Amino acid sequence: MLTRDPDVRPAFHHELRGLDIRMVSNGGVAPRQIRVVVTFHALAAISQTEIEDLPTALQCFERFEARIEAGASAKFGRIGPEIGEYEGVPTFLLMTGDPL
Repeated sequence: MLTRDPDVRPAFHHELRGLDIRMVSNGGVAPRQIRVVVTFHALAAISQTEIEDLPTALQCFERFEARIEAGASAKFGRIGPEIGEYEGVPTFLLMTGDPL
């Protein structure tokens, strides 16, 4: 299960074209930080609005935070130990095909 790290504010991830959200796994022996990048396409799909900039993406995230967190936790449960690292941090994407 994942929960959002309240100490880290969501940020724009330019290369992955999405919102970089830091979450913490709270299962297992030691919690670890996980990067979840919600693509702008996924944000647009759940909000039914065009997401073209960071302020709009942040508004969408705040509005749908519970759904995004639940979707990230569910995907983490499915892929668990198979998460790859990106820029030295365990990372996975939430995209339009993921249930949010």
